Amino acid sequence: MTTVLLAHGSPDPRHALALERLRERVAVPLAEAGRGPTHLAYIEEYGTRPHELARGLSGEVTLLPLLLTPAFHSRVDVPAAARELAAHGARVRTVPALGGHPSCSRRSRSVCPAPATTRRRRPSSSPGVELR
Repeated sequence: MTTVLLAHGSPDPRHALALERLRERVAVPLAEAGRGPTHLAYIEEYGTRPHELARGLSGEVTLLPLLLTPAFHSRVDVPAAARELAAHGARVRTVPALGGHPSCSRRSRSVCPAPATTRRRRPSSSPGVELR
């Protein structure tokens, strides 16, 4: 068993450092729970890409997208990363993007509470999107 944390990537080195600290924090409890090693991969070209990890993977792999919304990267790049990770025989199970998890939503609301005043909604130029 292996866990792969999939992030967008950034040319800013602080981004990779923060994500590596996150990987380190979750790797020990995951290993203790029998989930095996935890790796970090990037959608963009700023670090290890999924196809670079693929050769060393076998068995069950859990792919956890470190994305805040179920937008383009979740719909297009995450499935592509899963295919790349499975290219050499690993069985990849993708879990929902981190931002789509209910506990993440609850935590973000506690850190960034709604303003005390109610704002009027106005139409957006994007269908299905309302600005506040």
